[in-house]
Amino acid sequence: MNNVLSKMIYCALIISLIAAIFAIPTILVALVSAFLSWISGWSFGWIFSIGITINFLVAAHIIDNLYAEIQNFKINLDFKGEDEDLL
Repeated sequence: MNNVLSKMIYCALIISLIAAIFAIPTILVALVSAFLSWISGWSFGWIFSIGITINFLVAAHIIDNLYAEIQNFKINLDFKGEDEDLL
């Protein structure tokens, strides 16, 4: 039971991180889009959709890079000679 709970908490933390990567820039895109549409008179929807598309592409690239770094992360456990005594 404890193992399942710890896995659920771990998954919730990962999901929260991914949501933050998407949510914070989305709020900034909405603010910039509102300002640009107010200044230029262009449609807020068009400006926001272009900005949110760029936001999702950048966030997906960041998440892909993080995943690749985690996959390439390896711990060297090759003990030789005197290092075996530490165990």
